[in-house]
Amino acid sequence: MAVKGPKIKQCCLAPSRLTDLQTLSDGLERCQKSLNDYLDPKRNAFPRFFLISDDELLSILGSSDPSCVQEHMIKGMVVLAANQVWWTWEVQDVFKKLKKGEKHALKNYAEKMHRQIDELVTRITQPLRRNDRRKINTVLIIDVHARDIVDSFVENRFYWLRKHDDLFVHQCSASFSYGYEYMGLNGRLVITPLTDRIYLTLTQVQETAVGKIFSGLAQCGAWGCFDEFNRIDASVLPVVVIVPDLQQICEIMLFSEGFLMAKDVVLMRALRDMNLPKFVFDDVPLFLGLISDLFPGLDCPRVRYPNFNDAVEQILEDNKYVIVPNQVFLLTHSFNC
Repeated sequence: MAVKGPKIKQCCLAPSRLTDLQTLSDGLERCQKSLNDYLDPKRNAFPRFFLISDDELLSILGSSDPSCVQEHMIKGMVVLAANQVWWTWEVQDVFKKLKKGEKHALKNYAEKMHRQIDELVTRITQPLRRNDRRKINTVLIIDVHARDIVDSFVENRFYWLRKHDDLFVHQCSASFSYGYEYMGLNGRLVITPLTDRIYLTLTQVQETAVGKIFSGLAQCGAWGCFDEFNRIDASVLPVVVIVPDLQQICEIMLFSEGFLMAKDVVLMRALRDMNLPKFVFDDVPLFLGLISDLFPGLDCPRVRYPNFNDAVEQILEDNKYVIVPNQVFLLTHSFNC
């Protein structure tokens, strides 16, 4: 149609067409600027609004239903903030009880935390919606860390300050606004003593050179990655940086997925899976018997990779071989290596 009747060319060559388009473009830019001037204060008041489009933010602002926010922000991480505020209050309440002479206050609180974590671990093994499982998984990782630091008294303290009507984080002598960091339901890194020390390091040097870097990142809206802390000379840090505790990380990750006996599971599986391929077939029952004696009543099923295992078993059947479970396991082990 464009060849037979090139109307588009006639429209483009119409008098003042370029001027009209430029006027429309200038008007659109002014509208966009006015829209940004209107939306920026909303985003500054609630930083998560920076992570959604103008159209989505307008639909939220134009609705009288508060729940409409969930449509655009399915990650409701307010659970973590509230959880840490409550934990801070409970720990400080324990300190007050100790000061008043209640010698077993800390021990009783530790036992309470263990019970609560066990209940969460049991809950996560039950049928749950995907997002609810992620929430409990994330809360468990934080709660396990909170349990581990009760005795060490190294803590981030979260307060809702009525004076400012906002959430603040206190660490050492530093105090800063929580900022409502966007984390989402994408899993949570395990917090170890190394993580705590890095937090302390960054907090203590926030008013020096690193503080200037943070200021620049914040003002330009960029991301920064602070890596290789183990290569920094310990003499320039207020704390000694250590190597990550991989065993602790494995234990906490297993714990957050519903394994109450995480440490034993890690050790049992390591002993079994690393040594089993070294034995001849006749020695396998004896070895598994020894493992059962070391870990009575503990069952740790072997990891199965559906696509890989099904393919192995199908090939064995096609070639008229007898499927021996331990043989398939050895092949799986080779696949992992």
